[in-house]
Amino acid sequence: MDFGNTKIHKTVWNLKSISYIKCKDIWSNEPDQCSAVVKPYQAAE
Repeated sequence: MDFGNTKIHKTVWNLKSISYIKCKDIWSNEPDQCSAVVKPYQAAE
């Protein structure tokens, strides 16, 4: 669902890379910890 404040982020798909994401709302409120941890994986073929 798009509320008009959506951002799209891109990065290289590296199996050894872990992305730590910390979000902030429009009032600059943010959590103490990461909002998400993104780990790529290799799908079985």
